[in-house]
Amino acid sequence: MGSKYEYTLFPVISAGMGAVFLLLAKQARIKKWTSFALIEKIFLVTAIGEILLFHGIGGAVMWTAMHYFG
Repeated sequence: MGSKYEYTLFPVISAGMGAVFLLLAKQARIKKWTSFALIEKIFLVTAIGEILLFHGIGGAVMWTAMHYFG
């Protein structure tokens, strides 16, 4: 099923990746990149999607492990 470190680090790394995408969206707004509105929306949607996807996967794995070991 995996080690306890995988269950601990997976959500932390996922949250870190989401934070990077959110910071990139903020950077796009501040720097006024070319077509920044579209780029900002892409970064925001990617961040939200990444956070939901990987936290959902992590939650499913933890739920399975809880019932497997419990």
